[in-house]
Amino acid sequence: MILLAGAIEQPVYPIIAVRDGIVFPNTENVLVFGRSKSITAVDIAMKKDKRVVLLMQKNTTSEDPRPEDLHQIGVIAEIQKIVPGEKGEVNALVKGIKKIRVVQFTKTEKDGYLEARIVEVIDDVHEDEETQAMIKHISGQIKRAINFGKSVDLVFLMNILNLNSANDFSYQIAMVLDIKETERQILLEEVVLKPRLIREVEYINREVKILEIEQNISSKTQKKFEKGMKENFLREKMKTIEEELGSKSDKKDLDEYQEKIMKAKMPKEVQEKTLKELKRLQQMSQFNPEASYVRTYLDWLVELPWSISSENNIDLKEAQKVLDADHFGLKKIKERILEYLAVIELKRKNETRISDVESVRNVKDEKQKEEKKIIKKKEQQPTILCFVGPPGVGKTSLGKSIARALGRKFVKMSLGGIRDEAEIRGHRRTYVGALPGRIIQGIKQAG
Repeated sequence: MILLAGAIEQPVYPIIAVRDGIVFPNTENVLVFGRSKSITAVDIAMKKDKRVVLLMQKNTTSEDPRPEDLHQIGVIAEIQKIVPGEKGEVNALVKGIKKIRVVQFTKTEKDGYLEARIVEVIDDVHEDEETQAMIKHISGQIKRAINFGKSVDLVFLMNILNLNSANDFSYQIAMVLDIKETERQILLEEVVLKPRLIREVEYINREVKILEIEQNISSKTQKKFEKGMKENFLREKMKTIEEELGSKSDKKDLDEYQEKIMKAKMPKEVQEKTLKELKRLQQMSQFNPEASYVRTYLDWLVELPWSISSENNIDLKEAQKVLDADHFGLKKIKERILEYLAVIELKRKNETRISDVESVRNVKDEKQKEEKKIIKKKEQQPTILCFVGPPGVGKTSLGKSIARALGRKFVKMSLGGIRDEAEIRGHRRTYVGALPGRIIQGIKQAG
């Protein structure tokens, strides 16, 4: 219920429209007036009793508000001090006196400023245990908000902590809350204390929650920034120390590794793994014991013949001459070797003929293409020759003769006396003195 005082006596005061700087009764604030109507109203008030009526605009973007663009409930305020600005505006320290309601506008925008007849609005102040509990809660939340970084003027803070009137406390809180203009007007128009305090509890809880989230985000960002700065500083310091210790050649070594990796023409997966290991090596200190393991691993990778291969140069007559020149007798074995070479040559010729025919003929069915690829892949699987016999009968020399007849390199891998499969498969890189297995070593030797 709104109680109107002075229904018979209705004084007339100049009106100033404000966008968001409304003051509440018994509160102070500094307002800036720049519009001509507002400055005229201030001049008229200073010539009389220094009192003006502050009304909030319904639309804050309106530059020339009319009476219907203003809220009916506002505050009559006393101008305590004015300071002219550099651009013609007026800075005024105003203090809210009491809440009022506009009854009738006596002057409009046509007269150069607004003026209205007003009546006082008296609040319904009823204090009980619930209101005291809400006041205590709001006080605690204000302190939390300040701890989270909310900026509150010292004068407002002292007034809030030292007020005995619950109604004045509510108005002081309304001044420091970070709320929208419409929410501030709702608090001003609320004449019953308890509902106003309930709204203020809701607003302060929301503000504290937002401030808490902002502080958490700021704290996490600051920690990440400090960590990044620390890492950059230590990294630069480490580089300087290494340069002083004579490790400038490390960059040259890493560039050489990069060049060797590109020249090796590795498969895509192998190249990605190799570049990843090189990146790890770049980030390591030369004193890191793992750096030597990574270097050894990279050395083996770049030295393997990834893109180097030799063609089978099969000439049965030449192969017969080589076998006869290297070995006497062994007629059945030589015939089996020549059969093996003849089959390889026949397969190669068939594959060449098929590829030539397919290059001319367009195969429309994709399924047929895939089946032919699978068949071709199976045909390309090599046959293994196995020589069995006691030592000294010529097994190794026959292998050398076959390699010489084909124009291929020959690698001998002896497995005699090996008791650990790691000798064939290779050791883990983390072991001291770890090496690849015999097969990889043979490939490197052949390359």
